[in-house]
Amino acid sequence: MRVAALMLFLTVVVSTAFADAPKVNLNAQNITLQDVAAQLTEQSGIQIVLDAEVTGSVSATLNGVDLEQVLDLITKPSNLVWQKLYAKPDETGKISMERIKAQVNALKALKDDPLVVFDPATGKQTVFARMENKAAEEIINPKELGLTPFYRIYKPETAVDPVTSSEPVTSKEFSDLSRKQLEMYAKMSPEEQRAAAEAEMIWMMSLPQESRVQMLSGMFGAMRNMDTYTRDQFRQTMREAFRNIRREGGDSFGGRQRRDR
Repeated sequence: MRVAALMLFLTVVVSTAFADAPKVNLNAQNITLQDVAAQLTEQSGIQIVLDAEVTGSVSATLNGVDLEQVLDLITKPSNLVWQKLYAKPDETGKISMERIKAQVNALKALKDDPLVVFDPATGKQTVFARMENKAAEEIINPKELGLTPFYRIYKPETAVDPVTSSEPVTSKEFSDLSRKQLEMYAKMSPEEQRAAAEAEMIWMMSLPQESRVQMLSGMFGAMRNMDTYTRDQFRQTMREAFRNIRREGGDSFGGRQRRDR
């Protein structure tokens, strides 16, 4: 068993090896995916839920085909994917897509190491852990946990790297990215901030010389064009930063090297 997978709030994403998919029929002529999902849910007795952004139509005639094969056939042409999940239904016997999406997003944020949260108000502690097992191992049996299977159809996220993307990046998009980066940086410990800054400088030095010069020229040009008040505040902040560096152990940049020689 490898540490790294999915158990949180009693929602488990598991292999389809725990149960054979039922066989279904489909006679669809340009009907929506929502209607197809409703038909398959009625035939199989297994709820099929679609994310709100899922759209498309289906035309197919299938008889006695495994449900999961049908899901492959109706999702791939629209660049959609499906998952089999197990969860506890609500009082109506249905699975809430909003609740599932919140739990899946929480799983994405959970790191490989387990997390234990102790609440002094109740005296209870909660353990959050990601676990992954191979299909043949069947380490976690959802039925024993009282969970119900269902299928989710969704559109996978496609992350776009603004550096490598062929699409031009506007100044507003760059400003938004910079703001988010600074917000993350402010939440780091001093050690993490130094490591992040070092990684960014190393990345910048890996660029061609012309690009490095252009980037730095843009930064200094922006400082020169600031209004007087903002520029003075920025300079004061820089002076305080250099004083901190000296207090922590030596002169700024290169000063320590001169003493070591």
